[in-house]
Amino acid sequence: VGVGGAWSASATFSQFGKLGYTYKGRYIFNYTIRRDGSSRFGLNKKYGTFQSVQVAWNAKEESFLKSSNTVSDLKLRYSFGQAGNDQIGNTLYAQLYGATRLYGGSSGIFPSQLANPDLSWETREEHNIGLDLGFFKNRISLTVDAYRKTNKDLLLARSLYNTTGFTSITQNLGTIENKGVEILLAGTP
Repeated sequence: VGVGGAWSASATFSQFGKLGYTYKGRYIFNYTIRRDGSSRFGLNKKYGTFQSVQVAWNAKEESFLKSSNTVSDLKLRYSFGQAGNDQIGNTLYAQLYGATRLYGGSSGIFPSQLANPDLSWETREEHNIGLDLGFFKNRISLTVDAYRKTNKDLLLARSLYNTTGFTSITQNLGTIENKGVEILLAGTP
């Protein structure tokens, strides 16, 4: 008669700081830094640091546009941000062992999963450049955003040769990039 069971849990720990500054409603700056720790990664790479920066110039507040009846909004924006992903199983970084019954009825222990102490955070980065433009008390508005999103160090299972005794190991592999332009033109009567 055999008895077995499994239990698993994960924990995260986060710290962050934020700094913001606006000068006369014209120049806008925001900075955020975040440090996250996850029990889903080994001791070598448990923590990740992620940052974001946003800057904008609100040209409508400049003296050459402030009294304009035609242009009601003109803002140039740039932002950069990072975020971490730890959405994987709780013990994929660890060396695991399993029990088995051997020939002749005796019991034995075998390695069931390879360790990867360097398994780390998947990181998403996004750059965005934008323009907000409004005319006639924003009855006509235009928003243009150009972006580039990159996911790097993807958390993926890499296949192994059968001769290793294992089928796969979870590693940080590859990069995916998306880029494009979004345009929104709106009007109200």
